[in-house]
Amino acid sequence: MSEPQVSALRIDPEFKRLVPLLPPIERRIIEDRLCSGTRHGSISVWGALILVDYELFDLCQQKHIPFDIVRVSLKNREEAMAWICANQLKRKDLTEEMRRYLIGKRDTMERILGAHIAAGIKQQNKRPAILIGEPKYEDTASRTREKLGLEYHISYGTVRKYCLYAQMIDTVSMTAPQLVASILTGKVKISHEHLIVLSQMPEKELQEMSEYLLMEDNKVGYSKFRDMLGLGTGSAYGVGSPPKGSIKQMPAYDPDAEFSSLTLTIPSWISSVNRVRTASDISKTSFTARSKLSEALIHLKCTIDVMLAVIKEKK
Repeated sequence: MSEPQVSALRIDPEFKRLVPLLPPIERRIIEDRLCSGTRHGSISVWGALILVDYELFDLCQQKHIPFDIVRVSLKNREEAMAWICANQLKRKDLTEEMRRYLIGKRDTMERILGAHIAAGIKQQNKRPAILIGEPKYEDTASRTREKLGLEYHISYGTVRKYCLYAQMIDTVSMTAPQLVASILTGKVKISHEHLIVLSQMPEKELQEMSEYLLMEDNKVGYSKFRDMLGLGTGSAYGVGSPPKGSIKQMPAYDPDAEFSSLTLTIPSWISSVNRVRTASDISKTSFTARSKLSEALIHLKCTIDVMLAVIKEKK
């Protein structure tokens, strides 16, 4: 391919996070094939964005080896991310943590896409055109999870649990990306219960916890980790205290504080939505403005569904 085409290709960090590194032996095999000239590499792209073949692209760039481009037809970022997840889930070298994350992330993206379809049909107030074959995305969250459960041989409830897992991983990643990388590669073992606590930690405490867990000479056993997270007996979270010299003493933990804060905030959201709905002339708004608001509301609805599922599990 020509140099201008190569320079136009871009790497999206959010896409790249969904693609784990190849095992060293697999990378070496690809490198040997490229250097021997027996096979050209193929890079899958959406527009100018590379979707999955980052290490192949890197090798071709380093060694100035030409490669082919495979263009994938996708409509938006959610569809691109769902495609990447489905593509990577075919790999045999995934850790169990990465597999859970990709299934959960694919569930989130496909539920958003399904909600877009359902909202579009409802807005047009007409039946959809006759479809050839099966629809690409389901129009309800339950159908999406049933479909993914069948595809990956897990239950509906497990798909939902993996969705929560992916959301918590994304939350922790905003403050402690290196810790998340170690979790997804299996270097740091954290249970679903522990991950919930990590995702709810204030930023400073999470950064300190991440630094401690990532220390090369630090081997944290299950019981010790529970104490550090406040799940043992007598910690700063109500049951035990962190090991001396590891992280600073955490403030007393109020389990209701975040829930109470959110409860007080929600009425203002409702008021804002009702004000826009009743005071605005929707017919005069632009298609772009309506689309952006629709997308934001769909994201909010998905987040609310996940929160309600968490609350229901604890009843």
